[in-house]
Amino acid sequence: MNRTTGLLAATLTLSLANTSHSDQAFQVESAASEGHVRASCPKAPPAPVSPPPAVQRTRRPAINWGNGKAYLFKGNQYIRYDIASGIVDQGWPKLISEQWKGVWKDGIDAAIKWGKKVYFFKGAEYLRYDIQTDSTESGYPKSIATEWPGLWGGGIDSAIDWGNGKAYFFKGDEYSRYDIATEKLDSGYPAKMANAWHGLPARPIDSSFLWGKKAFFFYDNQYYMYDIATDAVDVGYPLPIDANTWPGML
Repeated sequence: MNRTTGLLAATLTLSLANTSHSDQAFQVESAASEGHVRASCPKAPPAPVSPPPAVQRTRRPAINWGNGKAYLFKGNQYIRYDIASGIVDQGWPKLISEQWKGVWKDGIDAAIKWGKKVYFFKGAEYLRYDIQTDSTESGYPKSIATEWPGLWGGGIDSAIDWGNGKAYFFKGDEYSRYDIATEKLDSGYPAKMANAWHGLPARPIDSSFLWGKKAFFFYDNQYYMYDIATDAVDVGYPLPIDANTWPGML
């Protein structure tokens, strides 16, 4: 081996020892074709990884009106659902602003009815709606933290009147039981959903309402039917929310 060839081989060996497998292949090919070793080019830094998009909740606050009708809200619209026939009444959806006087025009988090009042929750505030006057009572909205001692101060996911003097409120993987007569949170709450709601996912609920001896819970594009007597989700659930199960649903 002549002097030039030996120098080339030594330089190539040293360069290969300090490069990746892909760079080695590049340099060997360059040396063979050009008779010398190229200097390694610095690698470009990796492209920044974008965070995953935020999951969009499909909030559908629901109210069983007690007259065979249920109202479900989504965004700035609402529908009136006929419970017996299982279909949306003709003429719906409608804009919330067209009917519900004093109620927020969109973005309602949760709703619940007991007696002649309906309570709407949004963020850290709530409204009380009078059914007889068909309008929001004066002085609202008010602070949840101030008026509902023990309940979370905002961000309520869903609420349901259980029909036995108790109301349940849900947030994240927790729930609270509220005594309607005393207007106080029962002791020991909030508690974890996983310890009590057999068969329901322990995550944010989009909507819930009571229908006879069954309760319906909505999660994204699925729903669960919960049997009050057995205190568990019925067999065969969840089912998809689609044109076959909930025709006309928002």
